Amino acid sequence: VVTGLQFFDQDYMVHIQIKQGKLEAEGNIKAGSEEWKPLERFKFEYWTSSSKGIEVFKRDRYANEDIPPTGEQFEDMTYGTDFAVMQWHQRQINIDDIYAPHGKVIT
Repeated sequence: VVTGLQFFDQDYMVHIQIKQGKLEAEGNIKAGSEEWKPLERFKFEYWTSSSKGIEVFKRDRYANEDIPPTGEQFEDMTYGTDFAVMQWHQRQINIDDIYAPHGKVIT
């Protein structure tokens, strides 16, 4: 279960990193089981499509490796779901609406 959260700056992005532990009977956390979940690493590609009139963001995800994979296998990212761009006039984070996948709980 999630036992803590922290904001963490990595690769020019602010991530929300979770601390997790094993849940025991009566809602106790197993001693020594808490750990920070490693952050995923991302490589970004960004461009503007003049024919479609949209901005395109893609990411190549590689987990905790010092050297990224050689393949350029990018996956689409959705603005407002996967990421948000912070600019000088938009530099606040509002996290009061947090959603969890079906079958998951946020406490």
